[in-house]
Amino acid sequence: MFGGILTLAFRIAWFFTRIVRWLTIYLILSLGAGVAWLARGRRGREVDTGRFGRFLEDDSGWQDAESGTVYPANAAEREFCDAHAELDGQYWRQSAIARLLRRGAVWRYKLYAVTTDGQQLAAWCEFAQEARKNITLDHMDPAMSGIPELQGVDKNAMAANRESIRGAINDLEWLLSNRGWEPAGHSTDPANQHWYANRYSRPLISWDSPITQGPPAEQIAAPPSPNATAEP
Repeated sequence: MFGGILTLAFRIAWFFTRIVRWLTIYLILSLGAGVAWLARGRRGREVDTGRFGRFLEDDSGWQDAESGTVYPANAAEREFCDAHAELDGQYWRQSAIARLLRRGAVWRYKLYAVTTDGQQLAAWCEFAQEARKNITLDHMDPAMSGIPELQGVDKNAMAANRESIRGAINDLEWLLSNRGWEPAGHSTDPANQHWYANRYSRPLISWDSPITQGPPAEQIAAPPSPNATAEP
């Protein structure tokens, strides 16, 4: 009986020590985030916005939404961009809470589209993934949801990860569509053969040769993204 009491007391003490530990880490990280927010002039994390617009009805030009400037476009020539994804850090405060609940750390990934010549970043956004051993973004392919190698993995965590990356793909495509890009199949780059690596194209725009000013920007500004999310 005495040994049982000691074991119970130890487990209770360990449980509360774990809670205090991760809540302390969360508090420290929150204070750090607040200091960083003040240091940035009360601005949150950078968000990919701007440079929206539309093509003219005859596709002869692109009108910038912010300035109203019209740039010549050549519908006979097209430029292409491919989607990529890479690990870009960790959501530390989310990870502190996740670890308290005995879940995996929460990684921050960046999904971005870059022109095939590598000269221009077309659009980007962030998304979260709960870390799981031997699980990569390729396992988030909806077509792999029922294969044997994923059996035994937390189904709820996998579903949340899939929803997160699918939301990021929707956000990226929203940004690209408001910059004139449209789907053009899958990436043909042998080094970028992933299920999320889509290709997009648009008529070639001559940014160095503006034609004329157009109507005020608010008349053609893009609507807000329905999937946009952010964490400070």
